[in-house]
Amino acid sequence: PTTGTQALGVATCVRDECKTEGATCTNVGQTCRDVDTAPGSLGDWECRCVPPAPEKATAAAAATCTYRGDCALPAVDTQCTSRGQVCVDDDEEVNDVWRCACVSPATGPSMGSGPAMCSLDECTGSCDTCAGAACRDVGQDCFDADTDARKVGNWECRCRAPAQGAAQARAAACTLDECVRNGATCTAAGQVCFDPSMTTPGDWLCRCTAPGTQEATGQPAVCSVDECAVHGATCANEGQTCRDPDFGAAALGDWVCECAAPMTG
Repeated sequence: PTTGTQALGVATCVRDECKTEGATCTNVGQTCRDVDTAPGSLGDWECRCVPPAPEKATAAAAATCTYRGDCALPAVDTQCTSRGQVCVDDDEEVNDVWRCACVSPATGPSMGSGPAMCSLDECTGSCDTCAGAACRDVGQDCFDADTDARKVGNWECRCRAPAQGAAQARAAACTLDECVRNGATCTAAGQVCFDPSMTTPGDWLCRCTAPGTQEATGQPAVCSVDECAVHGATCANEGQTCRDPDFGAAALGDWVCECAAPMTG
C-alpha cells in the first residue's frame, strides 16, 4: 500500500502504516503516528495519548493514557475511549462534571457525563482514512454517506454525469453511455443509437432499423434496404425472381416479382 508519483522520473514512495493500523489507536481515543514512512520501515507506528492526558506514545499498540479527576475511574474513562473519544474533567474538585470529547479531526458537541456526538466527513477532513484528493484528481466527486466518526473508510468516489460509476475508498472506473447525450441525433433520422464501448469516448454510432443494416460512427447512417432479402422467397417459390427498384430506406413496399424469361409479367 505504498503511495507516490513523479512525472518523468522515479517516484518517491512512502508507506504510512497508520492508514492500515491506525484503527488500533483511534478506536480508543488516541492518535496514530508513523515515525518513518519509508516503504521498508515497518512496525514503527505508534499510538499517542491526546490532551488532557499527558503525552505518551506506545509502539505498535494502544498506549496506556493517564487521566485525572473523574476520568481516572475506568468506569468513566471507558465510556469515552470505547467510542474513540477522550475523557475530560473540567473541574477535578467537583464530582460528575466529566464529559467525552471528540478527537481531531472528528468534531462535535460534548453532551456532559456521556459520549459526545462526533462526526467526520472523510471527503473534507484530513485523516489517515480520508479521501484527500483521490476523487478530485481524477475529475470525480467525493461522497461520505455516513459521517459517524467511528465509521471510517466508507467514503466513495462518484463519476460525474453523464458518466456512471462509483467505488468505495478509491477512484471509480467510470462508464459513459454516449447515447444518453447523442441519441437524439439518431432518432431524428429514424435510426437507433448504440455505444459499443462505454469506456471509449467518441465511438457511438447510428444504426439503421431493420431490415436496414448500415451504421455510421458519430452521425446518422446512409440507410439502404433491399426488400428482396426479406421477401425474395415469395417470388422464388413460384419460380420467379425478386427485384427492388429503389434501395432507399424511405422507398419501402416497391419490390416486385418478375417472371423468368422467356415468360413475361
